Amino acid sequence: MIRFADDELYEKSKYLWNECFLGDELGFSDFFYENYSSPKNVLTYLDDTNGDILSMLHMFHRDMKFGGKTVPILFLSGIATSKNARNKGYSRALIEKVKILAKNSDYAAILLQPAVSGFYEKFGFFTFVKRKEYLVTSENLSDVPDFDLIDPDPESLLTIYNDAYSNVNGMFKRDLTFMKIKLMEYRETALCFFCENGYAFGSIENSVLCIDEVFGSTALSCVKALLKITGAKLARIPSIYNWRYDFRYDPFNMINLCENFKDGYTPKSSESETLFAVDRW
Repeated sequence: MIRFADDELYEKSKYLWNECFLGDELGFSDFFYENYSSPKNVLTYLDDTNGDILSMLHMFHRDMKFGGKTVPILFLSGIATSKNARNKGYSRALIEKVKILAKNSDYAAILLQPAVSGFYEKFGFFTFVKRKEYLVTSENLSDVPDFDLIDPDPESLLTIYNDAYSNVNGMFKRDLTFMKIKLMEYRETALCFFCENGYAFGSIENSVLCIDEVFGSTALSCVKALLKITGAKLARIPSIYNWRYDFRYDPFNMINLCENFKDGYTPKSSESETLFAVDRW
């Protein structure tokens, strides 16, 4: 049985998240559930006999720059199936349900960021943003100026982001409330470097600096500064400055185009209607 979560199921879904997404020592799941998601955002597949959650996903309305337009999309996160319920079609059933909801509500596409490659292609998703590897040497860091660490403010970050948003496909529309939450998240789970006209967020994984997002005319300098601070020798950077990059690295964003967009989708208005009360991710 497929249904959206109520308050009780929402609490139960946290256990499935922690079962499936290991390595949450920094407590991201608690932050995610408190600040981003809500029962209205969680679609579940329940066991008909006992009501347990067999599979789930979180879905969010976003307005995204796509093909030179701002279009409404559904962003999927936290797609998870209990270990004892895998390979039985539950996640497929949820994704197919999302496709119906997206089509009926005039969404242009469905977007996700896969934890593993080679899984979502069978559901009709394809990669349109990949991570490009940037190799760091002592020569790469020689041009990094001296800097003072300062606490970034959300207003400045939003200005930099919006400047990039006007020119880059694949970016979500943000407001100040969203940027404040995003900055709170990165202060809890990652590193942030901000300088005039640029910023970079990232975290260290196995001695590699994994950049989550980087924008602005001084973006590369921000990445180099984080490398200098952390001592990492390699940075993985998500490159979204083209429709599709031909780098041979892990998928970062995958998309499934809805039929109405394939046929020449035009958003009804700049402020598209949303399925959900919560408009944050």
